[in-house]
Amino acid sequence: NAAFRVGNDEEIALLIDFAGRKNSPEAMRAEALKALASWPDPSVHDRVDGRVRDFVPRDPGPVEAAFAPTAVALLEDQADAVAEATAYLLGQLGITDHNDVMVALASNHSSAQVRGAMVKSLYTLQHDDLKAVIRSAMSDRDAAVRTVGIGYFAELSVPAEELTAYTDPIFRRGTVQEQQQLLKVLAEMETEAVAPIFQDLVDRWIAGSMDPGVSLELAEAVEVAGDETLITILADHKDESDDLSAYQEALYGGDFDEGLALFNWTSPAQCTRCHGWDNEAGSVGPSMRGVGSRLTREQILESIVNPSAKITAGFGSVILELSDGSSVSGILMEEHADELILKTSEAEPLEIPAGRIVNRQNLPSSMPPMTSLLTKREIRDIVEYLAEQE
Repeated sequence: NAAFRVGNDEEIALLIDFAGRKNSPEAMRAEALKALASWPDPSVHDRVDGRVRDFVPRDPGPVEAAFAPTAVALLEDQADAVAEATAYLLGQLGITDHNDVMVALASNHSSAQVRGAMVKSLYTLQHDDLKAVIRSAMSDRDAAVRTVGIGYFAELSVPAEELTAYTDPIFRRGTVQEQQQLLKVLAEMETEAVAPIFQDLVDRWIAGSMDPGVSLELAEAVEVAGDETLITILADHKDESDDLSAYQEALYGGDFDEGLALFNWTSPAQCTRCHGWDNEAGSVGPSMRGVGSRLTREQILESIVNPSAKITAGFGSVILELSDGSSVSGILMEEHADELILKTSEAEPLEIPAGRIVNRQNLPSSMPPMTSLLTKREIRDIVEYLAEQE
C-alpha cells in the first residue's frame, strides 16, 4: 500500500483489472476505483491504515488513458457499487467522454443510488445539458434521486416569479429529505427572490402545519438569508427556557446513516467508549440495544443534552433524605413507583419505600452534556439513529 502511493503504470493497470473482476467482492472493486479517483490528489492519510504519509501529487493522464477502454463496461456493471464508483471516478478526473452514457443511466438505471450517482458526477463535470439532467432528477420516481436533483436546483436559474411553482409542490407533498435539501438551496439564493417563500413557510411553521423534521433547516435557512423580521418571528415563537426546549428541533428529521457513523466511529463525543450493545459491553454506560423501544425521542434527546436529569438503573448515584432525618446514598439499581433499590457498601441491596423519601438528589452523570461536543444537526442524527434501535 505504501508503494502504491508512489504510483506507476503497472499499479494503475492492476487496479483497473481488479475493478473489472466480476467474481471479486463488490465493495473491494469499488474501492479500487475510488483509489484511482484520488490518483492526482491523494490524501495524506493512508486509505488502508490511516497513517499520515507525505503528499505525492500525480499526473492523471495515465489513469485517463488506461481507464478509457473499460469505462463504459464499468459504468454499466451489474454491481451497483461499481457503477457508482465509476461515475465518481469520471467526475473526479474530469473525464467527459462518457457523459451520454451517464445521462442515460441517470434516467433509466433500476437502482436509485446509481441514478443519483450519475447526476452528481454530471454536475461535477458541468455537463452541457445539466439543466435537463437536474429537471429529470427532480421528477424521478424515487425520493432519494429527487433530493439529489433538488440540491442543484439553483443551477436552473428559475425566475423569481416562477419559484413557487417549483417549490410549493415540494413543501406540500415532498418527503422530509426533499424539503430539507430545498431549504438548504434556497438559503443560498438571493434574499429578495426567496423572501415570500420563507414568509409562507414561517407562517405554516407557527400554525403547526410544517413537518417538525424540517424545523432545523427552516431556522438555519432564515438565519443564513438574514431576514431580521423572520428571524425575530421564529425566535419569539420558540421556547428556549431550558436546554431541552432549545433543542426541540433535534427531535425529528435526522439522518440515520449519519447518526450511525457519529455514534460508532466519527464523533468527537466518542459514544462507544462508554456505551455498547450488550450488557457486558456497556459496563460504563447503559447498553444501547433496544433503546428506541425503551425511551421516547424526547427521553433520548434529554439523555444527550442533559444526561444528569435522569438516572438509568445501575449507572448513577443518588442521595436520599428520609422522613426520620437520616440520609442514604448509593448506586440506583432499580426504580419503581413504590420503592427505590440502592447498592451501598452493605452486602445486600437496600430497599427504600417511596413514602420514606423526603428529598432526592441525583449526582451528576459522568457523561458530559453533548451540546459542547456536537452540533444541533449532529445531535438530531444521533437521536434518529438511536430511536430506530428497537
